[in-house]
Amino acid sequence: MKVIIKLVLIFVLVFDLSAQNWEKVPGVNPFVHNVFLPSGDPNKVIIASDSIPMNHQSQQPFQYFELLYGTGIQISNDGGRSFGISNWLDSVFVNTITESPESPNFWIMSFIEKGRMKIAYSTNGGENWTKGISNCDRSAKILNFAAYENRLIGGAIDANNGIFYSNDNFVTCGQNDTISVSVRDIRVSSANKIYIASDDRGNEGVYVSDDGGTTWRKDQAGIQDLRIHTVQEPAAYELVVLCGADQVDPFTKEVTGKGIYLSHNDGQTWQLQGAEGFPVYKIVSHPKYPLFVAAACGPGGVYVSNDGGVNWQPYNSGFPENGDVRYVAVPDLEKVDGGYLVYAGVYDNGLYRSVGIDPTLVSVENEKVNSLNVYPNPAKDFVDVYWNQDQNSNVTFQLFDLTGYQILSSEEFYQSGNNYKKINFPKTMNNGVYILQINSSDNVLTHKIIIQN
Repeated sequence: MKVIIKLVLIFVLVFDLSAQNWEKVPGVNPFVHNVFLPSGDPNKVIIASDSIPMNHQSQQPFQYFELLYGTGIQISNDGGRSFGISNWLDSVFVNTITESPESPNFWIMSFIEKGRMKIAYSTNGGENWTKGISNCDRSAKILNFAAYENRLIGGAIDANNGIFYSNDNFVTCGQNDTISVSVRDIRVSSANKIYIASDDRGNEGVYVSDDGGTTWRKDQAGIQDLRIHTVQEPAAYELVVLCGADQVDPFTKEVTGKGIYLSHNDGQTWQLQGAEGFPVYKIVSHPKYPLFVAAACGPGGVYVSNDGGVNWQPYNSGFPENGDVRYVAVPDLEKVDGGYLVYAGVYDNGLYRSVGIDPTLVSVENEKVNSLNVYPNPAKDFVDVYWNQDQNSNVTFQLFDLTGYQILSSEEFYQSGNNYKKINFPKTMNNGVYILQINSSDNVLTHKIIIQN
């Protein structure tokens, strides 16, 4: 039976509101537009930052870039607490850095020098770089790399065709001729699907390929006419995709923030999920704990989710007033100071490092929030449910998936006061997020349950 319900769930973070959750990292240039976290050394952090702005809307350097120089990269060897001076590549604007899929010690950089895109290589952890010669389109700006099998794919803007690929770490370069879009972000999922975020006027949206880029599909229901900055497929759930968006008026060029959008069906339909009214520039998941997700939401600061992107909350204590967060990165680390570490680039204010983000999401849908508790959560085969009710009454227990489909339902009589029930799950339940709803004569309680088998 298909049951459609509308669950209005509001979640808050449980943490000390008086605490400063972000601290500014000294010695970093004010305009941060990329943070690279090598897989081999969790204490090493590489940032691309400049003393002059790079226009984020078009990702072009400052209009007089021919007369100015970027400042390359800066390297930290103490987990992002401090950074050394810019290295010898101090005359270029660095767009992005990645590791070779065949050798993590081999790093590849896309950068702009005098208005032209170029590639550089490092074999010693970024201390020294060699400028290469690539036959990529010199006018394109590659903003992100992704590894697909033994091939590297680059997503670029300012190009008629914004997808570049290479089988030799971009010593040579080809273009994908099956789609013509300007690409702001590109991701490869654990299932080897390719997702791209496009901001082309008329071609904006999220594109998905199931066959390595030979064919593409785009379903825009819910994100029509929105400019997509970033796309992320959390490994926590199958077919769940997140994207961040804003909207540009074609006549006035005014930018309107839109928020974080989520798809439960691999990009076919979308719904607004968080950070409503803010532009969203970057969404990233923790490499090992994909339920933890962070988003750079411009003047909205950093939003975080502890359930794979279903529910979001701001986490901004310690940022400067009117701070504009354009970039976030989550290192492959266990919890630090009780929470996950996040780096945030604040426009014109440098790099910030979180004290430790551990968002415990708790329902506050009604005044009796503390009367419902569910353990364990995440769960596997069952949950123990504890609640309080004011009157003797029949109580109905219902479990729904996020599309509104009813998984199970039962009804029993309970006395007033504190009560307990064990709910066993069907063996056919998949990993993911579900909603438990408890209806009594005096209250309706809901609780999010995460299934992890």
